Amino acid sequence: MPRIKLWSLLYVLVSFAFLHLFVMLAKYTFNVLHLFDVSRVFLTMLGIVTITSITAIFVNFLFLKYQKSGSGKVWVTHRMSEEVANKKLALGVLTPYTSARDLEKQWFINILDGKIPCTWVSVGRPNDVSDILVGNRDKANWAIAICFQIPAERLRTPPILFKHYFGLYQQRLLGEVDLACGYELYDRTGKHWELLGHKEAETQSPTRKVQEKAE
Repeated sequence: MPRIKLWSLLYVLVSFAFLHLFVMLAKYTFNVLHLFDVSRVFLTMLGIVTITSITAIFVNFLFLKYQKSGSGKVWVTHRMSEEVANKKLALGVLTPYTSARDLEKQWFINILDGKIPCTWVSVGRPNDVSDILVGNRDKANWAIAICFQIPAERLRTPPILFKHYFGLYQQRLLGEVDLACGYELYDRTGKHWELLGHKEAETQSPTRKVQEKAE
């Protein structure tokens, strides 16, 4: 079990502790330096962003280090549409996405997602992480989830701009995934995911079930 809720609680508590310490020091410093209100607001906002950012990076690092300290492999989930699921299952491999195909028009996406091609996943089964926390609640885009095991060393945290705040729920998986090693397939029903089928190594794939549902 990834114990996402416990890690989320740890992130909140650590952030609160550092923010509380920052506010105490800031009040003392502002009074000593006799700063104007505008300067106080600016420095306070800058301090909050910096502290929460550093805390997120630190907790994300500990989270992945904890995953790597286990049995060596972790369950991860990749969400996708039925159309994409059919294509990937037919190919029998998950290939990394190229982040932005047009650097001039999608430069901001490159900053958010990183330029290194990857597959975005969450640790654990699909019900372990809320769809809100992985950035999409549109059933048309995320109707099927595939869950499989990979070495924890292949996981990376999000780039350090905005998405690192969700590093407990969104990780980058580098390299291809051979689906012949086995996987579980989930169907999205409302807010929950239900097991649609599974494939052991070198056994029959439930791809046909997904294709029939898509029709």
